[in-house]
Amino acid sequence: MEAFQNDSRVPQTCPNPVFVIGSHRSGTTVLAVALARHPDFWTSDETLFMPALFGGGRVEGEIERWTSRPRGSWLRRQNVSREEFLSYLGMGLNALFTNRSEGKRWIDHTPHHVLMAEVLAAMFPGAFFLHLLRDGRRVVHSMIHFSDKLAEDQREEMKAGGFFPAWVTNFKVACQTWQERTAAGLVFCEKYPERALNVRLEELAQNPGQAFGDVLNFLQARPSDAPGKYFHRHRFNSSFSTSVIVGDMAAEEPPDPWESWTDEQKALFNQIAGRTMSCLESTASLQATA
Repeated sequence: MEAFQNDSRVPQTCPNPVFVIGSHRSGTTVLAVALARHPDFWTSDETLFMPALFGGGRVEGEIERWTSRPRGSWLRRQNVSREEFLSYLGMGLNALFTNRSEGKRWIDHTPHHVLMAEVLAAMFPGAFFLHLLRDGRRVVHSMIHFSDKLAEDQREEMKAGGFFPAWVTNFKVACQTWQERTAAGLVFCEKYPERALNVRLEELAQNPGQAFGDVLNFLQARPSDAPGKYFHRHRFNSSFSTSVIVGDMAAEEPPDPWESWTDEQKALFNQIAGRTMSCLESTASLQATA
């Protein structure tokens, strides 16, 4: 055992990784990439395999199944708790990510993770979470106009291959997607205030230096102006492809997408997402007066 503990091949783990979570089209990638300009951070592509393996209640369902088995099981006999089991699962993945990050503090920015944040909190007990919030009207507008950014042949290829999620072509699904993910993130942040922070995309855009300073302070990272400067100069269009710089961030935002919607679309958004939008606006007002 002593020889194994002293073996240089024993993998290292990051004690405090960062997960950027939120709705699709909220800017999770640009936030992660900007933070990775800090000398202590590193990020890469979205880890889409984790929701497939551990999301949707699958891993917790298996834990419950085998710890409650009438005839007993290894998990039950060894008195393994949910938290212990998940933390050991996370330890292996953490070692893999840390190996690729060359020892830097790694950042994951997979939007799907907002729906499994509690599982990730148990898998990575020292992790911090940044829940990125963006005006729901702009998110939905970005969702339904996502394919407009693609060349016609690429758009047809993506459509034929089934690579477009439903929110690309269905306004109602786009509203539901933003509402579900935003509500889940807000609940998670309220439950884990010492580990999870709501971050407003609009505030990052208006005052990158101050906003990123607050984020770095929350993450207990040393100060750096590199993330704010990078964010000020770039925005990303990263869904379904490698991240690419497409211009100044302000250029992405239409003057007011609400004005281009039909009355039917406005009514549908209010019906599905109005309550969450009001909660988001209330949160922003409280932060402004704090």
